[in-house]
Amino acid sequence: MLEDIKARKIDCVVVKDFSRFGRNYITVSDYIDQIFPFMGVRFISVTDGYDSAKANGRTSGIDVAFKNIIMSFYSKDLSVKVKTAKRNKALQGKFIGGYPVFGYQKQKDNKHKLEVEELSAEVVKRVFEMALTGMTTGEIARVLNAEGIPTPMTYKNMIGLERKWHTVSDKVYWKDNDVYKILRNESYLGNVIYGKRYVVEVGSKQTKKSDPKDVISVPNMHNPLVALEDFEQAQKVIKEVAFKELSSPKVHLFSKKIRCGTCNHLLAKSANRYYCTTKNHVDDISCFKKHIKEEDMAEIVFQAIKTFITAYLKKKQVRGMKKATNTVAKIKKQLKIYHGSLKRCQMDKANLYDKKNEGIITAKEYLKLRTEKDTLEEEIRTHIEKLEQELSAISVSENTALPKDDTLMNYLQSEKLTREMVVYFVDCIYVYSQDEIHIDWNFDMSMTENTTS
Repeated sequence: MLEDIKARKIDCVVVKDFSRFGRNYITVSDYIDQIFPFMGVRFISVTDGYDSAKANGRTSGIDVAFKNIIMSFYSKDLSVKVKTAKRNKALQGKFIGGYPVFGYQKQKDNKHKLEVEELSAEVVKRVFEMALTGMTTGEIARVLNAEGIPTPMTYKNMIGLERKWHTVSDKVYWKDNDVYKILRNESYLGNVIYGKRYVVEVGSKQTKKSDPKDVISVPNMHNPLVALEDFEQAQKVIKEVAFKELSSPKVHLFSKKIRCGTCNHLLAKSANRYYCTTKNHVDDISCFKKHIKEEDMAEIVFQAIKTFITAYLKKKQVRGMKKATNTVAKIKKQLKIYHGSLKRCQMDKANLYDKKNEGIITAKEYLKLRTEKDTLEEEIRTHIEKLEQELSAISVSENTALPKDDTLMNYLQSEKLTREMVVYFVDCIYVYSQDEIHIDWNFDMSMTENTTS
C-alpha cells in the first residue's frame, strides 16, 4: 500500500481503527501528522471518527496517541499468548514455521509435518558432500553459482512461496552465509527446531539469538537428509562464525538503501566505504570492483534533495501566485457588477422621489418602495465590503512569504544529509560504478523542473 501511495496511485487510506494501520503509536502519529499530509494523502479511521480532511491542519491530538498506546499494550499481551501456544505445539514436535526448511515441503494434509522435497533436497545433500571433501563455504558457493543453482530464497519463490525474501531480481547468488546456514541446520537430521532466535519487542523486526537451553529440538519428526556422523564431520571442516549480538541494531546513513546496480544485493559497509561482495562468489559478473565513500555518496544525495526541495517550494509558490491572480481578477469583476447595481439602486431612489412629487405614486407607496430600495442597497454594500476585504487579504499575502512546509524547510536549511532525510526521500540507491549512480525516490521527482537523479 505504501509503495502505491509513493507512486501516486492512492490518495486516501481508510481503516477500521488506528490499530489496523499500526500498533506503534509513534509510527502511526508520524504517518498521520507528517508523511501523509506531505504526500497529499487523506487518512480516515472509521470507528475512531478521525478524518484528516476535517483536521484543518491540526495534528491528530492526544486522544489518538492514547488510543495507540492502549493498542500497543493489547498487542504485547496478545503476543505472549501466541508465543506460549507456539511453544506448546513445538514441544509436541509440530513444525509451525511459515515456510518449510530448504530441502523440505509441508505435507498437503498436515501443515505441521515436513516431507522431503526432492529437487532442493539434492542441493542440500550436495552441499554436505562438498563440505566433507574439505571445501570451504566460499568455495562451495562459487561452485553452486557457476552451475546456476537457485538459492534457497529464489527456489521458494520459484515453487510459489511468493515473498520478497532477500531477492530483488532474478540475479541472486549463493554466498558464504547461505552455505553456512545449511551446514549448521539440525533440521536436516530429522529434528524439528523452534526458538533459535526471538523478536526483541512487539512489532520489531530485530531478533536476538536465544539461550541454547530455550531452544526446542524434537528429534525424528521427519526423514533426515544427512547422517549424524556426516553432520558432525561437516561441523569440523567449516569455519566457525561468531555472531555478535547488539542491544539495538546499528543503523548507518544508508542502511538498506544502497545496492549494487548489477546484482541488486545490498552493499557491504566497512570503514565508511561501501562495496559489493557478490564478485567474491561469482566468477563472471560485472559488479563494480572498487568502493565508494560514504561522504561522496552523501554529498550527491544531499545536493539532489536540496535541488528538489527548492524547485518544489518555488513551484508551489508560483502555483499560489497564479491562483491568487485568478482570484483577484474574479473579485474585481464581481465588484464592478456590484458597484453598477449600487449606482442603479441610488438612481431608482431619486426617481421615486420625483414620482412622488409629480403625483405618480402616493406617499404611502413611496415609503414602501423606498424601504425596499434601502434594504437592497444595504445588501449590495455588504457584498462590496466583503469582496474588498478578500481583495485586501490577498494583497497582504502577496507581499509576505508564502507559508512553507516546516519539515521541508528544516531539511533545506540542514548543513548535511541525515538518516531521517534519506528515509524520507530515498527508496533505493543503485551503484554501477563510482561515476554511475541511480537514485529511486519515494516521491515523483519529475513533478518539479530542474531536478535530476
